[in-house]
Amino acid sequence: MAWDIGDLLIRRVITGVSRSDSVVPITSALPTFHVTELWKTDSTPASLSQEDDLCAGPLELEPPPCGTLLRYLEFPPDSVWQGKVVGSEVFGAMGDSGRAAIDTDAQRHELMHQTHTLDYIIVLEGEIVAILDDSETVLQAGDVLIQRGTRHAWSVRGNEKCRMVAVLIDARKPEL
Repeated sequence: MAWDIGDLLIRRVITGVSRSDSVVPITSALPTFHVTELWKTDSTPASLSQEDDLCAGPLELEPPPCGTLLRYLEFPPDSVWQGKVVGSEVFGAMGDSGRAAIDTDAQRHELMHQTHTLDYIIVLEGEIVAILDDSETVLQAGDVLIQRGTRHAWSVRGNEKCRMVAVLIDARKPEL
């Protein structure tokens, strides 16, 4: 069940004390889903003198506590993976931090989950459906979704993959 990403290369240019211009490897949480960690911080405000590449460690679903995460994502069409994966395996492959809520009995979508993050998500290419508990929203190239800690999942119902960039920012749980 391999999904060909073709000649996709992501170039990451880092400025500052320690400079870098390199191609970043694409990490697969599953053979059908690709994610590239572009930059990660472990504090807010972020340190501009951070020398270590925190993305060099294992893939994680959420940023570190008080941190941020810049991520490139590629979702295949649902027809490629539905019925062939188990939600707990998907999130297990993404290094679940234990802070996220994974809904293994989700009625709306088998990959329903909730992170305690504020996410800025920009659709670069394709079309994807943001699935929430009570609604669905179709997003296309150029659209931006501000995801504020809600339970959600993603669905590509067409025949073409969807490419997105997401900034995840650690957030406090809502006070009820």
